[in-house]
Amino acid sequence: MNDFFSRRNQVYPALFQGRAAVKKYFDRREDWLRERDLYALLNRKLPLPQVLWSAPRILVTEYLPHPHLLAVLERQTRSGFDRAPWVQLENWLKSCQALCGNLPTDGNLRNFLWDKENQQIIGLDLEGYGIRSIADSGADILASLLEYTLPASDVQAQIAEFLSGRLHTSAGQIQRARDRLLSRRGGIKFAPITGVVLAGGQSSRMGRDKAALPLMGRTLLERQIDKLKRLGCREILISGPKELEAPGARAVPDLYPQRGPLGGLHACLSEASTPRCLVLAVDIPLVPLQLLDRLFRRHTSGVTLVTHQGRREPLLAVYDSALAAKIPPLLAEGGTPVRRLLEQTQTTLFHYKGPELFLENCNTPNSYQKICIAAETYDKHDISLL
Repeated sequence: MNDFFSRRNQVYPALFQGRAAVKKYFDRREDWLRERDLYALLNRKLPLPQVLWSAPRILVTEYLPHPHLLAVLERQTRSGFDRAPWVQLENWLKSCQALCGNLPTDGNLRNFLWDKENQQIIGLDLEGYGIRSIADSGADILASLLEYTLPASDVQAQIAEFLSGRLHTSAGQIQRARDRLLSRRGGIKFAPITGVVLAGGQSSRMGRDKAALPLMGRTLLERQIDKLKRLGCREILISGPKELEAPGARAVPDLYPQRGPLGGLHACLSEASTPRCLVLAVDIPLVPLQLLDRLFRRHTSGVTLVTHQGRREPLLAVYDSALAAKIPPLLAEGGTPVRRLLEQTQTTLFHYKGPELFLENCNTPNSYQKICIAAETYDKHDISLL
């Protein structure tokens, strides 16, 4: 799911009329109109994903399983500089400007796919386009390339030198673009976060330990731990017995045994070394990485939780670690639900717009089978549901 990140809107994989697709949900109607109209203008004139369907604030395009240019950059860091993708990037930008006068207003290399077989660049995410020069747009692309953290290599410098000459971008333009990029990044401050996997349930309806259930070669617990690692969680805690401990994650036993999810949440919030925790139940194995990323970026204080179709998901949320102090009086009452804590806490809702399937709970053998079939179906279309 790492290929579906967007900082502005929610983007998820989908199956549309039997084919792999990408479904984008726009927060603002004007952004949807701009991108829809630009796709229509450039259709069959530039390599682009085919638009399969559009409705107000929704755009569905075909999914193309090619690597984006950041992945190409990483690969060339290991294998050596190859000019082919970068020549085609230059050609794509110049063709786009000639056709519509618009070019990317940011330099995100994830928005360009490299189709090696056909030796062509494919553009994505046309929402952030505007009237500008090749040199200015190239400066933003080069700034993103040069500021991307990679192992020590001269490939970045080689690509930058090659592209700057082809795009007629001056050293001053590139430096100003790098300054703007670093300024934007500096204005977005995210406190360190602890990942929490709630895996201490009895699994009574399933009849076996849900954390150990296999799905596409990994257990449900391993999948959730992997997502938290990919999000950069400083530490990962597992609510449950010592037997659940896994590489890179530490098991935390309940301080108040037999008190349900709230007891596990209390133990992990108490143990966390960071001011906030991204909490993820083990039995929602298809939850998109992009949703988790947007969720913790949305958090300011208290609790930020996912809501969808009128339902709230308190076990798919970000909690301030300091809320641990509020929980013991509630646990003294017995098996208190997590919503009792939410009633006493500032709560922000993140409205999930993607497929309901991705938030399916794996509580019974039937729901587990449904999730396995879904994961296998997406995998057949070259889409990995992490």
